[in-house]
Amino acid sequence: MILWYNGFQLKTKVPHGGNHRDTVNLYRRLTLNTIPQTFICSKCRKEKSIDCFYKVSSYPRGVDYYCKDCRRFQVCDSAKNNRESINKRKRKRYQEDIDRQRAYNLMNYKRWSERNKEHLLEYQRQWQKNNRERINAYRRKSYEKNPKRISFIANKRKHWQRTNGGSGYTYRQWRELCKEYNFTCLACGKSEPEINLSQDHVVPLSQGGKHDIKNIQPLCNSCNASKGTKIIDYR
Repeated sequence: MILWYNGFQLKTKVPHGGNHRDTVNLYRRLTLNTIPQTFICSKCRKEKSIDCFYKVSSYPRGVDYYCKDCRRFQVCDSAKNNRESINKRKRKRYQEDIDRQRAYNLMNYKRWSERNKEHLLEYQRQWQKNNRERINAYRRKSYEKNPKRISFIANKRKHWQRTNGGSGYTYRQWRELCKEYNFTCLACGKSEPEINLSQDHVVPLSQGGKHDIKNIQPLCNSCNASKGTKIIDYR
């Protein structure tokens, strides 16, 4: 009978009349004394114990030819010298299946954030505290770039605080509503950029109106102020 252990051939004979248990016991007894416990690294030429090598079942001796330290150094050095080609290959693979990659990354982020919710909140608070000037500069730049959108978000937040069960609406829905009426005030007939359109509730919130796109009509600031709390539908 021929026994194999991590690529080492052990030739022996099972005792006459022996069963499978006798074979296993003999195999274990032989491997303890036959398999070498030290190997010489092909890179650094040092003799090290078998625990210092990665296990590779496809190699004849059952372990890597390089020790763990030399193998790690080789991988890091190869990655450093071929950084551009590695990044190019990663970008190409990402672009070929970008939807699946984004879904996979989002799924992993959600799992991680659920497990580390407290850590994430503490990190966000600390980052905001350390980057206050950067945040303020970004907000000022965003307001200068698109003041109407920032004003819309601020007003929407105030309306939601006083809402009467409305579902709210987005900035895109508001712009689509303005586009539907050609960016014209429904009361005076003037158009942008001559005037600035604002959101007017047909039924005011103070009288039970809902903060919903169906209850919104575009009016200029002057007409909106003149309407006040009256219920007038200019549509």
